[in-house]
Amino acid sequence: MAPPEEKCAQICNCPAPYRRALSREEALAYIRGEAGRHFDPQVVGGFARLLEEEAKGNIVPQQT
Repeated sequence: MAPPEEKCAQICNCPAPYRRALSREEALAYIRGEAGRHFDPQVVGGFARLLEEEAKGNIVPQQT
């Protein structure tokens, strides 16, 4: 089973046969909209803060 942050990140850049890949903003809006239903609200909050800090340049994403 994938860790929660990986599940959230997969939504951003994984196209499906029936739709295009979502932009970062679209993916975050989708994830926030699903908080409490599909995603744990605490994980969503932490993930959103992480993306905001990354966008500000305060953190550098880890390359795998």
